[in-house]
Amino acid sequence: MADLRTIDFFVRTLSVKPHSFESLWAEHIEHEFRTRSTEKTLATMVEDAYVNHVPVLTGGVGREQLREFYSITSFRRCRPIPPSRLFPARSVTIRSSTK
Repeated sequence: MADLRTIDFFVRTLSVKPHSFESLWAEHIEHEFRTRSTEKTLATMVEDAYVNHVPVLTGGVGREQLREFYSITSFRRCRPIPPSRLFPARSVTIRSSTK
């Protein structure tokens, strides 16, 4: 219940535009792994976003570091994932406040 109040707080207080978190996540993944567009990937993130890949100590904080991470040091250098290796989402849980 507390997480529902938190989401409600963000929507009311921070003027977050109502949107589907599921579709936003799908768009982010599409641009990060399929189109490999750095700018479109960043457009799905907040201004002060961060990525922290603990096992390999990579990532970044903020737009400029993430721009470098996504364009130079991330999966962009890898070959595209073949369709035979992609798995559909089995379960996605998204909670929202319904009043």
